[in-house]
Amino acid sequence: MQQRRRPTGTDGSDFSYRMVVDSRYTKVAKGKSRLASLIVSQAVNQVIGFLWVFLSISQEHEVDELAILSVIHHQTKAITTHEIVGAGHVLLGVLLQAIVIGTTVALVHNMSPKRAS
Repeated sequence: MQQRRRPTGTDGSDFSYRMVVDSRYTKVAKGKSRLASLIVSQAVNQVIGFLWVFLSISQEHEVDELAILSVIHHQTKAITTHEIVGAGHVLLGVLLQAIVIGTTVALVHNMSPKRAS
């Protein structure tokens, strides 16, 4: 019987010659995609904030920073819905920034070469 030869190329026939990718490189690739999605979320958050300020100015509402701070301190006696949206926007921005910083630190840690001890 005649043996069939496997085709050569990039179809997986050269699998035995390929090197295994180090786990830190796969972690970096996953981290980069996560960081990209977080940056897109931050951009969306900034656009929402810009629209909120634009609508506030067009409707002649003043942006009240004290109302935003009072939500943080749980003093919600006389806060309008408009001010709660502003406070939520600020809190979302802070949360996204903390996650982006953590992801960036993890990426730098994974990308740095391991030192021989």
